[in-house]
Amino acid sequence: MKLHHLGIATKSLEKAKDFVCSTHTVIREIGPIWDPNLKANLLMLVVNEGISIELVSGQVVNSLVKKNISLYHYCYEVENINNKIELFKKEGGSQIIKPTPAKLFNGRLVSFIYTPIGLIELLNNN
Repeated sequence: MKLHHLGIATKSLEKAKDFVCSTHTVIREIGPIWDPNLKANLLMLVVNEGISIELVSGQVVNSLVKKNISLYHYCYEVENINNKIELFKKEGGSQIIKPTPAKLFNGRLVSFIYTPIGLIELLNNN
């Protein structure tokens, strides 16, 4: 299991992107795209200095944005998403979104688990 990116809730993808681009060296952008499966507008910024930053806007994060909470989720890339889901559930996690193809990741499966350390997205490696 490897940390893949941080999901950041934002009201405006463009304003958040401008900030990240002015404070980091962005080496690649993926999106923006609308993912109807996840009901979110998404933009992935791959930065030179460290972990990638996924900007998320839309109804799915509106309640966080209204409370000025920006950290939405941690994403881990995993070899077997179903095994990790079961492990996280066994350790007290609750599955929020079952494995779903994600447009941002070319149809790779993602699942969201609420855990004692916050919301975690699992991204299947293959």
